[in-house]
Amino acid sequence: MRFTIYQESRPGKRPNNEDRLAHCYSRDALMMVIADGMGGHYYGEIAAQIAVQGLTEAFQREANPKIHDPFSFLNRAMLNAHRAILDFTEVHKLDDSPRTTCVACLIQDNIAYWAHAGDSRLYVIRGGKVLTRTRDHSRVQLLIDQGIITEAQAAFHPDRNKVYSCLGGRQDPDIELSRKTPLEAGDVLALCTDGLWGLYQDDLLAIANESVESAILHSIQVTGWSLLWMACGLILIAAVDVPFQLWDSKQKLMMTKQEVKDEYKDSEGKPEVKSKIRQLQRQMAERRMMQQVPEADVVITNPTHFAVALKYDPAKGNAPVMLAKGGDFLALKIREIAQEHKVTLLESPALARAVYYSTEVDQEIPAGLYLAVAQVLAYVYQLKQFRAGKGKRPGPLPDLPIPPDLRRDE
Repeated sequence: MRFTIYQESRPGKRPNNEDRLAHCYSRDALMMVIADGMGGHYYGEIAAQIAVQGLTEAFQREANPKIHDPFSFLNRAMLNAHRAILDFTEVHKLDDSPRTTCVACLIQDNIAYWAHAGDSRLYVIRGGKVLTRTRDHSRVQLLIDQGIITEAQAAFHPDRNKVYSCLGGRQDPDIELSRKTPLEAGDVLALCTDGLWGLYQDDLLAIANESVESAILHSIQVTGWSLLWMACGLILIAAVDVPFQLWDSKQKLMMTKQEVKDEYKDSEGKPEVKSKIRQLQRQMAERRMMQQVPEADVVITNPTHFAVALKYDPAKGNAPVMLAKGGDFLALKIREIAQEHKVTLLESPALARAVYYSTEVDQEIPAGLYLAVAQVLAYVYQLKQFRAGKGKRPGPLPDLPIPPDLRRDE
């Protein structure tokens, strides 16, 4: 028995190749198998691999050198492949079983026997014409058989890829066996998946009339053109899908008004929390400020609305520094602490307001108030000397010179 094998498999537009094909032979018999993993299910390529491997291993075990009962062998081998796929599903605890179509052909004594499940096809081509082919186990084939649609309409029917028989399904596959088909010299048997026969049936017929070298080149050309058309289809899909995906991604990134508010709260802090923090900070600052009042040289009052505590350190030679200031209730607290620690209280409404509005706590007074504050400190010094019995009682405090730009009259 003399024969020539040519085989080719490409993934097409799918990310992985789910087709599996193989051939093996003994002295008097030849076995060819092709399986097309179903992409709509988990691990379609594994189902195809299990089917091809199971059939070829069965042939190698039983071909001594021929198969005793070809039809029984094909039916039994395909059922065993189906059960092996179900065993794989159970062992790996898959949610759904992987599935595959399959067609297998056995040749011995110049007679071809084949079996198939699904829509992978076998063609017998003689003299450039199709002598016979397998019948697809598909929904569109049933519609064609019933006369509802034509072959041309089937190529574009929405259910054209749906099959009712396969290996790995929930039910045992409907394995269809051929008749004994005697072969003649020059006959061509083409086993192919729907990715090829769906596009290039005429080319398959033309290849049958060519020489081996020409047929191989023509097959490569057909495969190349099929990949090119698939790529063009993907480009058209991408041309529509990419702008949509960009728009959809932008829409998903856009936040709602509530999300913007929530993000602002997360980044800036919730208003009630920030308010509480500011309140605590004020309380801490006030406590620290009150602790410095006993160190003041003088507390100048409004007399009731404002109070500022000043201290001058001659050793440092700098200007007087404000230790504390406050209005209303806080001013009252400053006066009480000052009286408790015998700090001099001096009533000067104009100067109290000028210092209060122009100076912050722990800062030096502005230069425009140097002369007025100096007169106050001199008066306080004389008053302390008098109380210590070392001098005369100072006279009334004269009007203090306050620049117009620092004056804050009520």
